[in-house]
Formats: sequence, C-alpha cells, structure tokens
Amino acid sequence: MTAVTLPHIEEYHDPEGSRFGMWLFLLTEILLFAGIFLLYAVYRYQFPEDFHYGATTLHTLVGAVNTVILLTSSLTMVLSIAKLVRGERSGAVVMLGATVVLGLSFLVVKVFEWSDKISHGLFPGSETLMEHTAGENMFYGCISE
Repeated sequence: MTAVTLPHIEEYHDPEGSRFGMWLFLLTEILLFAGIFLLYAVYRYQFPEDFHYGATTLHTLVGAVNTVILLTSSLTMVLSIAKLVRGERSGAVVMLGATVVLGLSFLVVKVFEWSDKISHGLFPGSETLMEHTAGENMFYGCISE
C-alpha cells in the first residue's frame, strides 16, 4: 500500500480578524444570556409564588451534577487542545475521549430529567400543564434544569 501525499496548502493567519470574530461571538453570547436572565427576572417578579412553588419541584442535586459534568467536559476539551499544541497526540485523544464520554453522560441525565417531566405532563401543549396557573406555565417554560 502506498502513502498518499497531500498537496501543500499555505496557512492563512489573520490575528486581527480572529480576535474581532471572538469578541463578536462573546458579545452575542452575552446578549443572548442577558436577555434570558432578564426575561426570567421579570417573570419571577410577576409570579413570585408560582416560581417558588415550581422551584420546589426541581431536582437541584441532579441539576448540580449535570452542571459539573458540562463544565468538566469544557475543561477536558481545552486540555485536549492544549495537548495538541504541545504535540502530545495520544494525550489529546484521551482528553477528547473524556469529553465525548462526559457529553454523552450529560445527554443521558437530560433524557432522565425530560422523561420525568413528560411523565408528569410538563411539556408544551399538554393538558396537565394547561391546568396549572399562568405563573407555573411561565416557570416551566423558562426552566430546563
């Protein structure tokens, strides 16, 4: 079997454009999350009792574990890239594998969380949810554990 030789492609570097693109991305993320948190704060102010009741139905331990899984997967991805930069290909593959496992773990937890909500009729358009107060509808519309 013969080795395949790829044509040499010149690398293009644009540090200024890359920096601008990253700042633009960060700005859009800040605007998105600021809007989400503002919306939540307004609805929580309008329906304090319903939001308090809704919060008692959440599984905070499961949400905390899932947050740790998500943050750790971000860390392992960064470590994978750092190992690639240092030329440690096998270490990068291990970190990337850990990222995939953590990502799948996050999804498995979400499947159980949403299965629980669906079994209780807490999904858009359900008759059960329509029987709840307007504030509870807002709460369950804003929260996804």
